Amino acid sequence: MLALVLWVAFPVVLLTGSIIWERVPWQTAAIHAGDWLLKLVLIAVALGLLH
Repeated sequence: MLALVLWVAFPVVLLTGSIIWERVPWQTAAIHAGDWLLKLVLIAVALGLLH
């Protein structure tokens, strides 16, 4: 759940700005958003296993 909140709070805001102001295609921004979500989930799993 925390990963989902962080994913919405940070990358979506940044990527929306890049789509609007830097004319990044939305498909590229969607790939980056998915990448950020995957990284957050993997970090959460790794920390959960280590703790």
